Amino acid sequence: MQDTNSKNEEYLQILSREGAVVILKQLSFGPCRFAKLKKLVQHTTLAKRLKELEEAGLIKRTVTQNRPPTSIYEITEKGKEVLNILNQLKRL
Repeated sequence: MQDTNSKNEEYLQILSREGAVVILKQLSFGPCRFAKLKKLVQHTTLAKRLKELEEAGLIKRTVTQNRPPTSIYEITEKGKEVLNILNQLKRL
């Protein structure tokens, strides 16, 4: 049970940071490139949040083989679950 509690605390810490929920909501509509997300969240904040969300398993990053390489971000099933919980809390 402790592992679940510590994981939930990790999610709460990440989601409480600037831009995290905005990123998850945008990715819930479909995969996005960094440039599109940059329109929603300040560049320096965006890079940090994407890394944190990816490390927590809430989003997935795919690098294309294009020249130059492009990173595409998408929400994971775990990210969808967390976003669903947030939406339920919003209704209370």
